[in-house]
Amino acid sequence: MEIAVRDLPPELRAIREQNFGRGIETVFVLDDIQLHVEINGRERIGHARGFADNGKVYIKVNNDYTAEQINGHETFHVEVERYRREYKNLQYSVAKLIPNNIMENALAKYIKKYKYIYDAKQITALAREELLAEIAGGMGPLAN
Repeated sequence: MEIAVRDLPPELRAIREQNFGRGIETVFVLDDIQLHVEINGRERIGHARGFADNGKVYIKVNNDYTAEQINGHETFHVEVERYRREYKNLQYSVAKLIPNNIMENALAKYIKKYKYIYDAKQITALAREELLAEIAGGMGPLAN
């Protein structure tokens, strides 16, 4: 269920306004977010705390991460789509900051986690993006 703008508490209004200034529409929801994807001709259903699509982010507010963390994660995906070339540079910069064995171990966990959602041809690149989005949101194993 979508939360009406008039019912948003101040902290969610602040996120919405910040995103609006960046050209990102924001929708806050209370219900579980289900993602329906097709992989190799088979439909899969995934569950998410947030979702980004075409410059719009959906954020589930009642879960184990803050709306601000999920927003950081999802807006990272929006920015990746907008600035693909700069994203490649970011990947290189992050790789220099995090020891290779730590990054590779974390990436392997994300590949395992997302292999049922993403196509096998895209899994490494998309798992890497998910890992970096978690860092951007202050979430996940490498956030601290």
